[in-house]
Amino acid sequence: MHCRLILIILILVTGVFDVLGQEKPDFICGLYNIDLPHGSTEDNNIDRKPFHKFGEYKNYGSMEEERINKYFKVPKTRWYAVMSMFTSDESLPERGSLNWELSFSRKRRRSILTSPAYAASESTFNTFDINRVYTIVKLDGRRMLVILQCAAPNK
Repeated sequence: MHCRLILIILILVTGVFDVLGQEKPDFICGLYNIDLPHGSTEDNNIDRKPFHKFGEYKNYGSMEEERINKYFKVPKTRWYAVMSMFTSDESLPERGSLNWELSFSRKRRRSILTSPAYAASESTFNTFDINRVYTIVKLDGRRMLVILQCAAPNK
């Protein structure tokens, strides 16, 4: 009798945690930038310019529909790059999704309406391997291409 009761409780508790917990990929995100020339004649040579990594964020835990904001100082400027991530079950039907945002702020605060540039991307949980968000922005007189790249290291 007691064994059955313990077994039933164990099955119920395990089932509840499976419903509440959602399988999410572990990922590593990096922020990269390239200074862009001001003249239009050199713009075609952008693929030959070196990328500079100026930020990294590693997530090895669950993100249960809560926004995560990370702030990284953009080199040689007074600006922060704001990397924002959010998970959702409702955005993509029957799949769940990861939403990635890249914006800029003078303070360590997310404010996409006052940002000089904004870019976003969305990917599914099931097929997430690598995701990139690109934007071109001018900060303190420096024009640059900024890339947010997030990858699942275990795939």
